Amino acid sequence: MPQLRRIIWLGSFLCILILVSVGLAKTLEEELYEIDKLRLGKNTPFDKVEEMANELLRKYTQPEEQGKIYYQLAQVDAQSGLLRPDKTIEFSKKALEYPLEPVRRLQLYVYWGDAIQVAHRGVRNQELVAARRKAVMPYLQGLKEALDHNLPEEKPELPGVGRFRYTGPRDSKHYRQLVRQHQEQVEARKPAKFQRDMIQHRDALTGQISFMYSRYPFASDEIEKLATEVLQDEGAVERLMSAVNTAVQKRIEQLGWGPEPPDMSVPPKKEPPVAAEAHEEIFIPASRAALEQGEPFVLDLASEQLLNPSAQAGSAQAYKKLLELGRGDIAWDGGLVTLRKAKALTVAQESGRPLECTPERWCNRDKLPEDVKLPYSLLVVTNEDTDYLIRVLKIEAAGITITCRKLNSEQLKNYLSEANE
Repeated sequence: MPQLRRIIWLGSFLCILILVSVGLAKTLEEELYEIDKLRLGKNTPFDKVEEMANELLRKYTQPEEQGKIYYQLAQVDAQSGLLRPDKTIEFSKKALEYPLEPVRRLQLYVYWGDAIQVAHRGVRNQELVAARRKAVMPYLQGLKEALDHNLPEEKPELPGVGRFRYTGPRDSKHYRQLVRQHQEQVEARKPAKFQRDMIQHRDALTGQISFMYSRYPFASDEIEKLATEVLQDEGAVERLMSAVNTAVQKRIEQLGWGPEPPDMSVPPKKEPPVAAEAHEEIFIPASRAALEQGEPFVLDLASEQLLNPSAQAGSAQAYKKLLELGRGDIAWDGGLVTLRKAKALTVAQESGRPLECTPERWCNRDKLPEDVKLPYSLLVVTNEDTDYLIRVLKIEAAGITITCRKLNSEQLKNYLSEANE
């Protein structure tokens, strides 16, 4: 009898262990989330990320699972500042070999093209021509896949999903009707949500192509030829070329050129650097306080106008809003927040008191030095590839007071440090 009791006890104990282990087992999505939490910008432990991902690749062998793992690897690299563009390209291409959700596939094409651009950052003239011809191919392939889903031109409105409160019996006909209506609303919302997400990525792909081909030397004929070969859709090519031509015209106006760009084969006459002239002071309110009062707080450097994205500057909502507006570069929340892929740089004159940058998913945050002495100067390179000299004149609880001015190439040399170059 004692022997029987021991056998029964041991069997019960093993059952409990099995149940506990099953309860503690993580899903693939949970394990991928653990990897995603390691994203820390330039401080991301990439070796650890790859080690954890490789373990998951051995553990999960189905094609759908492998695709999710490679997607996560590409996501971590791309959202950590694209510090390793070759790795981002490698993981993006690998993930695209597997079955993936359409939205994620378009995102990977964005990561792939962006990584090629970063790998060739700073190139000019013929080197730029070769680099953008290489970078545009994944963007075009992403647009090609978007065509397969017959997306509308504009984002559809999201159908509402109502809430209901019910305190009666759960087996009543009225309760079942409420649940059914709620489920129908949720299902009706899914197609619109999918289309909105796909259109957002389609617009991002179009925007990146337009940005690259609005840089001199212009090559509208080249991108039209490539788009025709890849997209094989006349309407899609026309829409893309409309966006490219609009971007080119905008760039010409910003540079102050006439109908035709200057002859770049002739070395430009070098003018002496212009001394920093006085500019009108601009007050940028602290973002949190401005949000509470519904006031604009994001500065568009080109127009020197404040905008209100109706959300915290570092949020996805603000990022999407500013992309739709096509404007908005910096904000202030106790540190400088650069938006829409703008970047703040330490000027040579402040090299002893550099900015401390923390890359985030939707923005970069730059902390001024602890011993900052005002006025403090810095450079901001915007999404339009335009450089601005910012001088912080005053820092208050309510916000900061600055001046800003656009720099030409000769003026820029006076402020760039070796590290920034």
